[in-house]
Amino acid sequence: MSIQEKIENLKNEAKIDIANYAKLLKKEQLKKIQLYSKKRIYRSSILCNKLLEIEQAYQIQVEKRKEKLKQDIQKLQQSENLPEDDVNIPDLPFPDNYIPPYPVDMTLSLQERYYALCEHYKSYPTKEAALAEIDNDIFIQEYLGFYYTYLRQYVIVKLP
Repeated sequence: MSIQEKIENLKNEAKIDIANYAKLLKKEQLKKIQLYSKKRIYRSSILCNKLLEIEQAYQIQVEKRKEKLKQDIQKLQQSENLPEDDVNIPDLPFPDNYIPPYPVDMTLSLQERYYALCEHYKSYPTKEAALAEIDNDIFIQEYLGFYYTYLRQYVIVKLP
């Protein structure tokens, strides 16, 4: 296996870890949203602060993983007696490293993405919670295209 293949493997492992961190982040956020909506303090600053704390912890995990990737690549380069160059760590594919609250699969058609998001948002306790999440999502319109308006209508009609 060449050095480039080893580096690509390390980068792929890091991408998988970061994607798993994102899934855990969204699970934690959803738990907090559901907990606080049951307590009827969904729109409070308490919830916003909790979600921000979870997001900051996630960002710390991502930065630590990127740093570990950089160190692993540098160790690999040293073991192969190659000159160390500046390692390019891949960013997340979303605007401003934003992580959506749903799994993203760009290989799906727009219609399949729409159905997947319908399933995702059916798990929300109220339409207000789902619509707030949709309104704050900076990636969803790009992800769904013209199906975005259909998703909003679906949430309004189907959720309590």
